[in-house]
Amino acid sequence: MRAANGDLLVLFTETEEHLGPDGAILGTRSTDNGESWEPPSVVYDTPIDDRESGITLLSDGTIVAHLWSTFHTRAGYDALARLSYEPSTLGAGLLSLTLRVRASVDTQGAWTILSRDHGRTWSHPSGDAMPCTAAFNCATEGSRRFIPPGLPSHRVYSAVMPEMNFTRIATIEPSPADSITFAEPHMLQMSTGGLS
Repeated sequence: MRAANGDLLVLFTETEEHLGPDGAILGTRSTDNGESWEPPSVVYDTPIDDRESGITLLSDGTIVAHLWSTFHTRAGYDALARLSYEPSTLGAGLLSLTLRVRASVDTQGAWTILSRDHGRTWSHPSGDAMPCTAAFNCATEGSRRFIPPGLPSHRVYSAVMPEMNFTRIATIEPSPADSITFAEPHMLQMSTGGLS
């Protein structure tokens, strides 16, 4: 994403395993149009698995980062398809760490953080009314409208910044085929003013 000052920003997850218990959201920046990048820095990191992230630039220059944190359990690992991970990977390392962070279960879910200095610093997380079950990329409409596609219901929500009180405004019907479903949808604001 290009910040209001022209910098390019990228958020990504640092983790040892796809479903590892201790992922962190890092960010990196280019001030020369992608020719070089600053060393990554931590944007969001809790004791549990901070996994998905997306960023949206609002018209006033505010950046909204939307994040998802998962508290993994033994039951969740046991429900994975057989041989999703080597038994040694799901052994003492993952499960002992999961037990150590059990007290942080209340940090799981969808959260938003804001930056008003082009992604250099971020606010404390807020997630009181977030309707989604994963992080997402979003679109802006007008000056303060925030429109994310929700998961897994295929519903589209609208909220006015900064209160972030979400209201469902539409439902995107999925394919009738049982084998096809939406996963981690993205939404873009088109130059014509429409949404895609």
